[in-house]
Amino acid sequence: MQQARNSTPLQSLNPAMPIGLTVLLGVLMFMPQPLGTDLYLPSLPAIAQDFGLSVAQVARTMTAFLAGFGISQLVSGPLCDRFGRRTLALWGTALYALASAGCAMAPSIDWLISMRVLQAAGACATFVAARAVVRDNVAPQDGARVISMISSYMAAAPIGGILLGGALVSYFGWRFNFVALAVFGVGVFTVLWLRLAETLKPQDIQRINVRGLWNSYRIILANPSFLAYTAVACAGGAGLFTHLSASSLVYVHVLHETPLWFSVCFAFNCFGFLSGTVLLRRWLPRIGAVRLLMRAGAIQIISIGLSIAIAYSGFVHWSAIAVCNFFFLIGYGLLMSVCQAGSVAPFPERAGTAGSLMGALQIGCGALAGWWMGVAFNSTVFPMLLTQLCCGAAVLVLAATLVRKHGAL
Repeated sequence: MQQARNSTPLQSLNPAMPIGLTVLLGVLMFMPQPLGTDLYLPSLPAIAQDFGLSVAQVARTMTAFLAGFGISQLVSGPLCDRFGRRTLALWGTALYALASAGCAMAPSIDWLISMRVLQAAGACATFVAARAVVRDNVAPQDGARVISMISSYMAAAPIGGILLGGALVSYFGWRFNFVALAVFGVGVFTVLWLRLAETLKPQDIQRINVRGLWNSYRIILANPSFLAYTAVACAGGAGLFTHLSASSLVYVHVLHETPLWFSVCFAFNCFGFLSGTVLLRRWLPRIGAVRLLMRAGAIQIISIGLSIAIAYSGFVHWSAIAVCNFFFLIGYGLLMSVCQAGSVAPFPERAGTAGSLMGALQIGCGALAGWWMGVAFNSTVFPMLLTQLCCGAAVLVLAATLVRKHGAL
């Protein structure tokens, strides 16, 4: 912990990670959520209207993306450890761009769902590659801090993504949201081709075989520290994707706000996530991982509990939802980087595989939360808020038990 406290600039952690590489990794790590989900969120009501579908049917496009992202991590991790970070990032970005173009041309909801799965697979590959590059360049004890710093640098991505998504769907229609994603993918591919070097050492290359892959997963799943941090990540991810899946429906269908105003409110919430990443770098050296995760869960419980109380009092207004979810996302900003770093710390030779397995489990829980929102949505704010409250409580309990016992960084 003392080392993390004393090293402030990112460059001092490792000379192989200059600021340009940090920004590039941030772009890759934030492709899935701010660009794969946040920019797309304002489109949900418009897609439902265009295809003549119900809310639950349109929610399947979000669930498909999350499921595709989660399942792809099980494949992307071993591929990353076998063929290298650069190769996986390039193939993933190319697939992301092509699938985004396919989404823009979707003639039906089934086509759109299929393209969203492929888009998720490409986003997953870039995310896994970026996380492995961090592990290749930075000591495990500094991993949470570096990922948090990358998150802070790229905090404009979800804010810009949601605002751009709201503007595009309001003025040009939902298909232009995916056109923007395709153009972005082409640009990132070009930068990667020119600037990203391979960081996987030849002696660390892992050959792929079914028995070896199963043995790797078995070894990782037997590690109590991995299980502790992954359990917290799953609870936090479920809370986040509950908010992602239901927030546009709550603002547009329940509160009768415009997609553009929903984008503004969601962008405000993203500053909560940014605040969490900043607070993490202050609090982690002082209080440690266990107390930090417990504090994250407590913040989520208090904020959503207050939102529920306000709604039950009869004041159902966008301002109450936005302010309380601002603090909820502070909690997620606190826990995300710690869980990512803690899950891969015991496995320097299997960083890609361990990170992918943790991510698959987390996104799997997020996909279940998205499916649940499609089923439980009843044109009120309560299904979203009550589910978020349960997720925050799970973060607190798991941090106080499993992480306290097994998760020292």
